[in-house]
Amino acid sequence: MARPANETAPLIRHERTVPPTLMFVHMLRLQLQLSMLVLLMAMLVWHGPAQAAQWIHFSTWHDGTLSYLDAKSLILKGDRRIAWTRIELPAPTNYNGGLLIGWVAKVEVNCQARTQRTLSETGYQPDGSMLYQFLTPQDVVDVIPDSLGEQRWEALCSQNTKTRRK
Repeated sequence: MARPANETAPLIRHERTVPPTLMFVHMLRLQLQLSMLVLLMAMLVWHGPAQAAQWIHFSTWHDGTLSYLDAKSLILKGDRRIAWTRIELPAPTNYNGGLLIGWVAKVEVNCQARTQRTLSETGYQPDGSMLYQFLTPQDVVDVIPDSLGEQRWEALCSQNTKTRRK
């Protein structure tokens, strides 16, 4: 027997049943994602947003080499100062089979002993790619008078340094 045209066919629902084990796995995954989100938010609140370096020019050498100190990275430890420095050469120079335009170095100076050492250093080519990297701290050496190292030592040990961390 035919149905009248204005009568609709009953809806047939196919409900999908999820096995309890799979449901448990989905719940754990959701809980893990929520925990990660809470952790990331807590880290942002605790540490604040990432802050860019605050490069302060401290020297222009006789050949035009520019030297900078990152005031935000400065750490005081007794007579010692640790900070990132940046050197910009006036023109690319041949170095180790490539062209060197500048480098950044984490340095440590001892203001009382008048010594310094490089903790790590990365050199860059004009296109911004890395030319070299030293990750092993170098030996402590005396600050040489009338050198770029002396200017860096003076900048780090000066009493006018405003941004300091302990």
